[in-house]
Amino acid sequence: MDTQENKPGENCRDSLLAEQLASLEVVVNGLEQRLDDLESENSSIRSDIHDGFLQDAQAALMFLRSPRATEGTIAKAAAALETAILKARRLLGQQEQDVSRSQDFMGLVSAIQSEALVESVAVQGTVTGSAEGVPEEFHEPLWRILCEAIRNVAKHSGTLVAEVMLEFREDMMKAEVKDRGSGFDLESVPGDRFGISSMMARAAQMGGQLWIETDRGMGTSVRLRVPLKQGL
Repeated sequence: MDTQENKPGENCRDSLLAEQLASLEVVVNGLEQRLDDLESENSSIRSDIHDGFLQDAQAALMFLRSPRATEGTIAKAAAALETAILKARRLLGQQEQDVSRSQDFMGLVSAIQSEALVESVAVQGTVTGSAEGVPEEFHEPLWRILCEAIRNVAKHSGTLVAEVMLEFREDMMKAEVKDRGSGFDLESVPGDRFGISSMMARAAQMGGQLWIETDRGMGTSVRLRVPLKQGL
């Protein structure tokens, strides 16, 4: 039986098609990666908006709508608006975020340690160990988690007092934000409630765990555990 050999032109065409297919696969893979990056970036932006200036703007509105507004509450509203504007500028890239986030985190730890007013909540704080050993890349997610948990006390608990415990060890950070307020039925909360899902996601981002213990009339406890060394 006679066999036919591919002509030189056909070989070149096949080779060219193979090269074009390989190039197309590279482009498709790159686009898929870019889509993944955009999805992650979009989620991060949503978190920045929700956990950042939106919360402060809402706090200012709450102060201004108070039926017993005083000069003190108006001053708090003004301070909250100033903070909201500052966070909005950071989100738009008008200020360096890395440095500010580290300062925000260390400032929050100091405020908790000195039992200062945080997010309009009176903090009863206990800090064990030093936060200096916490990696800088953890500063922002830790700051956001703690602020969100403390802010939720003001928004949902019916009390304005939060008990905050921070423990820093060489290999581990533990945190708890607890209130003795109204509590809630955790199972009734929608799974896509952004505040809770955002805290969970940030804890997972650091390789840590976050869980919530609560029930109606029993108060709420938000607990966080983050390993500070890989493999622990």
